[in-house]
Amino acid sequence: GFMAISPYNPQGLAVNMDVDNAMPATLDYTVPSAPVDQSDLMLAITPDYEGDYHQTVPLTFKHLCSAVNVKVGTIPQGSIKAITFKNIYNKGTYTIANDAWSVNNASKDNFSVDFVGAQNEYPTYGTETGNPQINDASATFMMIPQTLPDDAEMIVSFTHTISGVTEELSCSFSGIEWAKATT
Repeated sequence: GFMAISPYNPQGLAVNMDVDNAMPATLDYTVPSAPVDQSDLMLAITPDYEGDYHQTVPLTFKHLCSAVNVKVGTIPQGSIKAITFKNIYNKGTYTIANDAWSVNNASKDNFSVDFVGAQNEYPTYGTETGNPQINDASATFMMIPQTLPDDAEMIVSFTHTISGVTEELSCSFSGIEWAKATT
């Protein structure tokens, strides 16, 4: 059999071969800081085929990361300038044989998205329904699956329309699980 990884040569990924140098054994990944540089890592492994197998082989890819999007709930009229996930594990190793990630508990980073548009902000009207997603596909965070550390938090930079006051709204993300192949 053989293995395929997508995308080709993503930023932050190192492939470690097994002792026979025949197949990759682990993937080491450092999540790039900017969502636009983060990859939706995918892996496909074929079964072994006997002899000279000169036929098309189907590849079934599976997602290795956790996609993180942010949605608006009840929020006053104003604008969101940025979202930051703070103190998130940013390095991990995926062991192919076990189909499992382990994080480097000593390595954390902050991940932010700043909104662009008229006035570089995401407007809120105080009347949102259905919890609309505020970060588009190009700003989806592609993270190493993990249970978030005790000091993990989300910070939203928000400006109130009426008062003009900008504040940093924070929320603890301690213990939240970001599972593999989920959004």
